[in-house]
Amino acid sequence: MAPEMEEPANDEREGEAVRVLFLPGWELDYLWQVLAAFRRGQAGEPEAADLRELLDGIGEGLDRTVKQITEDVQRVAAMLMLDIPAVRTLAAAALHSPGLPSDNPGPPPDAAALREALDQVRAGWAAAGIR
Repeated sequence: MAPEMEEPANDEREGEAVRVLFLPGWELDYLWQVLAAFRRGQAGEPEAADLRELLDGIGEGLDRTVKQITEDVQRVAAMLMLDIPAVRTLAAAALHSPGLPSDNPGPPPDAAALREALDQVRAGWAAAGIR
Protein backbone atom coordinates (compact mmCIF):
# COMPACT_ATOMS: atom_id res chain seq x y z
CA MET A 1 0.00 0.00 0.00
CA ALA A 2 1.30 3.45 -0.89
CA PRO A 3 1.41 6.26 1.67
CA GLU A 4 -1.18 8.94 0.94
CA MET A 5 -1.74 12.57 1.72
CA GLU A 6 -5.06 14.27 1.13
CA GLU A 7 -5.52 18.03 0.97
CA PRO A 8 -7.78 19.43 3.67
CA ALA A 9 -10.93 20.80 2.06
CA ASN A 10 -11.36 23.89 4.21
CA ASP A 11 -10.84 26.62 1.62
CA GLU A 12 -12.81 27.84 -1.41
CA ARG A 13 -12.15 24.53 -3.24
CA GLU A 14 -14.12 22.44 -0.77
CA GLY A 15 -14.90 19.07 -2.26
CA GLU A 16 -11.88 19.14 -4.62
CA ALA A 17 -9.46 16.93 -2.73
CA VAL A 18 -6.04 16.08 -4.13
CA ARG A 19 -4.57 12.75 -3.14
CA VAL A 20 -0.83 12.22 -3.41
CA LEU A 21 0.28 8.61 -3.83
CA PHE A 22 3.86 7.43 -3.60
CA LEU A 23 4.31 4.53 -5.97
CA PRO A 24 7.38 2.43 -6.64
CA GLY A 25 9.00 3.20 -9.99
CA TRP A 26 8.35 -0.33 -11.27
CA GLU A 27 4.57 0.21 -10.95
CA LEU A 28 4.78 3.32 -13.09
CA ASP A 29 6.98 1.47 -15.58
CA TYR A 30 4.27 -1.19 -15.91
CA LEU A 31 1.65 1.48 -16.48
CA TRP A 32 3.73 2.93 -19.32
CA GLN A 33 4.09 -0.56 -20.79
CA VAL A 34 0.30 -0.98 -20.70
CA LEU A 35 -0.10 2.41 -22.37
CA ALA A 36 2.40 1.42 -25.08
CA ALA A 37 0.47 -1.81 -25.71
CA PHE A 38 -2.81 0.11 -25.94
CA ARG A 39 -1.21 2.49 -28.44
CA ARG A 40 -0.06 -0.48 -30.56
CA GLY A 41 -3.60 -1.85 -30.46
CA GLN A 42 -5.03 1.53 -31.40
CA ALA A 43 -2.58 1.81 -34.30
CA GLY A 44 -3.70 -1.58 -35.62
CA GLU A 45 -0.29 -3.26 -35.33
CA PRO A 46 -0.64 -6.97 -36.21
CA GLU A 47 0.96 -8.25 -32.98
CA ALA A 48 -1.63 -6.28 -30.99
CA ALA A 49 -4.69 -7.56 -32.88
CA ASP A 50 -5.96 -9.61 -29.91
CA LEU A 51 -5.59 -6.63 -27.59
CA ARG A 52 -7.39 -4.41 -30.10
CA GLU A 53 -10.26 -6.90 -30.21
CA LEU A 54 -10.42 -6.96 -26.41
CA LEU A 55 -10.37 -3.15 -26.21
CA ASP A 56 -13.09 -2.93 -28.89
CA GLY A 57 -15.27 -5.25 -26.78
CA ILE A 58 -14.63 -3.30 -23.59
CA GLY A 59 -15.24 -0.04 -25.43
CA GLU A 60 -18.60 -1.20 -26.75
CA GLY A 61 -19.74 -2.00 -23.22
CA LEU A 62 -18.60 1.41 -21.98
CA ASP A 63 -19.60 3.37 -25.09
CA ARG A 64 -15.92 4.27 -25.61
CA THR A 65 -13.60 3.84 -28.56
CA VAL A 66 -10.15 2.26 -28.34
CA LYS A 67 -8.73 5.75 -28.88
CA GLN A 68 -10.74 7.12 -25.95
CA ILE A 69 -9.67 4.24 -23.68
CA THR A 70 -6.04 4.80 -24.64
CA GLU A 71 -6.37 8.54 -23.95
CA ASP A 72 -7.88 7.77 -20.53
CA VAL A 73 -4.90 5.59 -19.62
CA GLN A 74 -2.57 8.31 -20.93
CA ARG A 75 -4.23 10.89 -18.67
CA VAL A 76 -3.80 8.57 -15.67
CA ALA A 77 -0.13 8.15 -16.53
CA ALA A 78 0.26 11.92 -16.90
CA MET A 79 -1.28 12.46 -13.47
CA LEU A 80 1.00 9.89 -11.86
CA MET A 81 4.15 11.05 -13.62
CA LEU A 82 3.77 14.81 -13.21
CA ASP A 83 7.35 15.83 -12.44
CA ILE A 84 7.44 19.44 -11.35
CA PRO A 85 8.91 21.04 -8.20
CA ALA A 86 5.39 21.35 -6.75
CA VAL A 87 5.13 17.56 -6.59
CA ARG A 88 8.29 17.43 -4.51
CA THR A 89 6.79 20.04 -2.16
CA LEU A 90 3.71 17.85 -1.71
CA ALA A 91 5.92 14.81 -1.20
CA ALA A 92 7.88 16.65 1.49
CA ALA A 93 4.65 17.56 3.27
CA ALA A 94 3.40 13.99 3.08
CA LEU A 95 6.66 12.62 4.47
CA HIS A 96 6.11 14.73 7.57
CA SER A 97 2.62 13.27 8.03
CA PRO A 98 1.96 11.20 11.14
CA GLY A 99 2.80 7.54 10.79
CA LEU A 100 5.65 7.94 8.31
CA PRO A 101 9.35 7.70 9.22
CA SER A 102 10.58 10.83 10.97
CA ASP A 103 14.14 10.75 9.62
CA ASN A 104 13.25 13.27 6.90
CA PRO A 105 15.64 16.17 6.42
CA GLY A 106 14.32 19.68 6.77
CA PRO A 107 11.11 21.17 8.06
CA PRO A 108 7.74 20.51 6.41
CA PRO A 109 6.51 23.11 3.88
CA ASP A 110 4.34 25.86 5.33
CA ALA A 111 0.64 26.14 4.49
CA ALA A 112 1.16 28.83 1.84
CA ALA A 113 3.80 26.78 0.03
CA LEU A 114 1.54 23.75 0.17
CA ARG A 115 -1.43 25.66 -1.31
CA GLU A 116 0.79 27.06 -4.07
CA ALA A 117 2.12 23.57 -4.84
CA LEU A 118 -1.43 22.22 -5.07
CA ASP A 119 -2.38 25.02 -7.47
CA GLN A 120 0.65 24.21 -9.63
CA VAL A 121 -0.22 20.50 -9.67
CA ARG A 122 -3.80 21.31 -10.68
CA ALA A 123 -2.45 23.55 -13.47
CA GLY A 124 -0.16 20.74 -14.64
CA TRP A 125 -3.05 18.30 -14.70
CA ALA A 126 -5.22 20.81 -16.58
CA ALA A 127 -2.45 21.21 -19.17
CA ALA A 128 -2.50 17.41 -19.57
CA GLY A 129 -6.28 17.50 -20.14
CA ILE A 130 -7.23 16.28 -16.68
CA ARG A 131 -10.17 17.94 -14.95
